[in-house]
Amino acid sequence: EEIIGGDVDLDEQGNPRTDDEGNSLVNPTETRTEILNEVLAAVKEDLAQENPGFGVEMIDIRIKRADFPAAVTGRIFERMRSEREKIARRLRAEGEEEARSRRAAADREVEIIIAAADRDSSRLRGEGEAEAISILADALNQDPDFYSFRRSLDAYRQFLSTQSTMVLTSDSDLFEFLQSAGGNGSADSR
Repeated sequence: EEIIGGDVDLDEQGNPRTDDEGNSLVNPTETRTEILNEVLAAVKEDLAQENPGFGVEMIDIRIKRADFPAAVTGRIFERMRSEREKIARRLRAEGEEEARSRRAAADREVEIIIAAADRDSSRLRGEGEAEAISILADALNQDPDFYSFRRSLDAYRQFLSTQSTMVLTSDSDLFEFLQSAGGNGSADSR
């Protein structure tokens, strides 16, 4: 039997086969009008050959309705639905895979940015501490006696603010400035 309207690959039930996305494998260059014209021309030719002697000439043939047979309509719609569900599942899976991939890339980028920020902050903190130590060392080198005096005052502040009793020897570093404050040392010039 000749199939009019192009080469159509049919499955076991006689339904046209479709690709993975549900598109018909019918030649896409042929339009519905072209296929109908081919069908009508073939039917006219067959009728003219079968009844040449009746004196009746077939001028035109029209198709009133073209539907699937009732016996296969349910199967056709079920197949269409299942194909669309299959496509939807595939697209969802692809979307989820893409989302996982993008999240992983973003997480990697976040880790890289945080590591770079930690590295930079450690470097800057080290540079700042080095500069602070350098400034302090320069200040100490300008007047080491003043620095020693200042540290002693800080120590006095800590232990004299409490109600503690301390016993110091006369040669203690802490006691040195207390003695010189009484006029016995170089602390008077300060």
